[in-house]
Amino acid sequence: MSSSDSDSSELIDDEISQEPQEPKKAIEKILSWRWVERKKKNIIQSSDEDNEEQDDDKNSIDGDVYRDREFFIKWKYMSYWRCEWVNEDVLEQNYKQALRNYWRRMDPNVPPEVDDGSHEDLITGKIDDKEKEDDPHNMEQKYYRYGIKPEWMQVHRVVNHAEYEDSEFDYLVKWRELLYDQTTWERDDLDIPGYQDAIARYWKHRKLTIGESIPRSVLDKMKRNAEKEDGEASSSPSGGDDEDEEDEQHLRKNSRRECSKPLSELKKKYEKQPDYVAETGGTLHQHQLEGLNWLRHCWANKKDAILADEMGWGRQYRSSTLVFLYSLVKEGYTNGPFLISAPLSTLINWEREAEFWTPDLYVVTYIGNKQSREVIRENDFLFPASTNNHSSHHQEQKRRKKVNKPIPKFHVMLTSYELISIDKAILSTIDWVALVVDEAHRLKNNQSLYFRTLQEFDIGYRLLLTGTPLQNNLEELFHLLNFLSPDKFNDLESFTSEFAEISKEDQIQRLHQRLGPHMLRRMKADVLSGMPSKSELIVRVELSPLQKKYYRNILTRNFEALSVKNGRSQMALLNIIMELKKCANHPFLFPKASMEAPKRGNGAYDGESMIKNSGKCILLQKMLKRLKEQDHRILIFSQMTKMLDILEEMLDYLGYNYERIDGSITGQSRQDAIDRFNAPGAQQFVFLLSTRAGGLGINLATADTVIIYDSDWNPHNDIQAVSRAHRIGQTKQTRHQRFGRRRNS
Repeated sequence: MSSSDSDSSELIDDEISQEPQEPKKAIEKILSWRWVERKKKNIIQSSDEDNEEQDDDKNSIDGDVYRDREFFIKWKYMSYWRCEWVNEDVLEQNYKQALRNYWRRMDPNVPPEVDDGSHEDLITGKIDDKEKEDDPHNMEQKYYRYGIKPEWMQVHRVVNHAEYEDSEFDYLVKWRELLYDQTTWERDDLDIPGYQDAIARYWKHRKLTIGESIPRSVLDKMKRNAEKEDGEASSSPSGGDDEDEEDEQHLRKNSRRECSKPLSELKKKYEKQPDYVAETGGTLHQHQLEGLNWLRHCWANKKDAILADEMGWGRQYRSSTLVFLYSLVKEGYTNGPFLISAPLSTLINWEREAEFWTPDLYVVTYIGNKQSREVIRENDFLFPASTNNHSSHHQEQKRRKKVNKPIPKFHVMLTSYELISIDKAILSTIDWVALVVDEAHRLKNNQSLYFRTLQEFDIGYRLLLTGTPLQNNLEELFHLLNFLSPDKFNDLESFTSEFAEISKEDQIQRLHQRLGPHMLRRMKADVLSGMPSKSELIVRVELSPLQKKYYRNILTRNFEALSVKNGRSQMALLNIIMELKKCANHPFLFPKASMEAPKRGNGAYDGESMIKNSGKCILLQKMLKRLKEQDHRILIFSQMTKMLDILEEMLDYLGYNYERIDGSITGQSRQDAIDRFNAPGAQQFVFLLSTRAGGLGINLATADTVIIYDSDWNPHNDIQAVSRAHRIGQTKQTRHQRFGRRRNS
């Protein structure tokens, strides 16, 4: 619901001090502003001129009331719970530059539109169900309507503590969906949902990991909170040796780190999922259980593994992998640490799956800017060696104590390919029990920085996840196997000569025998009999007259016809094939055609001209109309982000709702777009994606039609793109349509 009129402003008594104050805090950002109505102070002005000046400055409404601005401020080093409204005079006096920067992008006369979570009928103005909203703390009115996401006010975990008085503590809190540079110090009596539970988990983790005793005052508070939640509040203080012993027994019973002997036999197959998996509330499919058994078998036989299931398994192989690691910890084989390296775009999915399937594991997502990673290393990385002096029966702790090595605070670390190389000096100091590489075809080149960096790590076990173990040639497969098991696969020349004629049946059989102990590959059609089918159609498109003109000029290298007259843009034609591909997509990708194109008043292309000058756009317009009528949802992939810009303008012109992902959209913004598109009842009809950035590790099975606007040079990238929709979870037949140019056009 929009709220920008003075009618909705608040009336505030100006007797409350509005005097500018000395700045005690730094502004991180201004979230919004609003008009408020204030009562004037009863002050006699010295002249009529002063009265007139005050009325002008304060937007006088009548003789007793005037309008003033207030700004909703997020302070640096403070959580979103501490955002507050600040009078304009205070900002003018103490934060003039921040206010000036804000006005450069905002209208000083009309407050920003806000969303209060209600449903307003734009025709009648009626607001439905506002009174029925379950919001006892009025969070919508106070926070969410000003752009604060609910997750930013939810405690993710406590990562450190400081004792400042006798048995009183401050805690460093990490908030959900915010990076570690947004952690804030909070008092232990902060009254927000989930905070006391996070404190309890923090101390229990320290107890289970390094044997550190939980402070008596903290235990007492934990018990009082538990009694209060159970409706059994007691006025008498808890304490005593009996209760201490009960706490110790409870912690020992639930400790995963005191198992000196494994609790099960790894080589024994699970016929049904273990109880600790059932306790998560999830159910493993039969193929996931088979994958779990196979991974445990490989671990037991010290065989590094490649899980190479067909693309489109997504969360299925993530969950199998995480449950495998979980089983090693829960059954006493190891406590990690495990390193999972994946594309940055998929780390949020890994984090979500880990939270669901491995609730007892401490998972740290090592991403963010330099400051965020410094906060992780200082607070959520290692327990200092000096703190590891408490009793423990765990063999891993004993081994680390002998060499005086710090104990990792986490069981699992999630990080990106790039940070493996950037922070190699730090990450390589840890003895990793196991490494998991998602989209492991990234290792197909043994000269890549990523490959060479990981070779320097101390890794006990390696697990590679890839849907395309063999993309272009046997050499790439060999490098993958060489990284996996360098002792067994160490002679490239011998390997390639042995399988020089890989199309022959006997060589295929021999290759399968070599790979068999290390690789498991299953196809969706073999595992899921009810998987909807996929159809593929290549659609030949006629070039428009303008495209044909540019096509001829490129082939004849007519630089004058392709260049802008004023000389600001000169065509070089260094890559003829790429220029022809741009022409086949849309002539407006060329500077000259773009400058000469008809435009609307706001600078956007004229819709009709934009469509009619590209054969692909003409066809796409017709297809979208028909697909919309038939209730389909569409993914459109292009290699070129500028082409996505044109498609955005086209969708705006045609009135279709859409989302977009390309290489510039990362992290939480990317996941938010995916979540909006996949949400029940979502109105987005189209999802625009760049082939490279949008073709990896995301689930868009709510769409059933994939259009490859321009094909990638590597066909496996297009296959990856199609697998965003044709994957486990798809309930409709998937249509895959690829645009191509007619030969005679």
